[in-house]
Amino acid sequence: PLLVACAGGSVCAGGGAGSDVTPTMIGVSPSADPAVDLPVTMRGMHQRRDLAGIAAGIAAPIISWALSVVVIAAWPGYDPLAQSISSLANAPLGWLQTVAFAISGLLGVAWAFGLSSVLGSTTRDRAIVRGLLLLQAAIAFGFAILPTDPEGAPTTLIGQLHLLDFYLYALAMPLTLVVLGLVMRRDPRWGS
Repeated sequence: PLLVACAGGSVCAGGGAGSDVTPTMIGVSPSADPAVDLPVTMRGMHQRRDLAGIAAGIAAPIISWALSVVVIAAWPGYDPLAQSISSLANAPLGWLQTVAFAISGLLGVAWAFGLSSVLGSTTRDRAIVRGLLLLQAAIAFGFAILPTDPEGAPTTLIGQLHLLDFYLYALAMPLTLVVLGLVMRRDPRWGS
């Protein structure tokens, strides 16, 4: 059998090419995290992917808000206290606000997988983290593909769906924050 280095410096044994012998851990019991039991080279690939997902989650609001500031600067009549950020889709550079929402969704998907790889001490908790963050990403995509109606215009089906997406966001965002906090509290890696 082939011997390869695995997690924690242990040795994995497995059959060669075409063998029906599957790799098994020698002297190490499987962990709760399947990525830990991967060969070192595969674990490194997972870590890089997870870090990229976490970086995407950090970058998403920075990029989104930076694009929104550009749209606001190009629309002198915009009042952030009286108008929603969704109204920016109707601004002279409204297409850029739509791009900002889409980027938030795309980077949010990566964030969901990156954060769920390091937050949650059980498979269930990691799935909850991933699911809630994927919901947030889907909501952002919804804002991108369902723009709000212009002020004073009749309400359209797209405008109603946008409003429904906003209501979903208004419920899902605080729920997500509370649940992530509870998951973090239960995860010993995030303890004080």
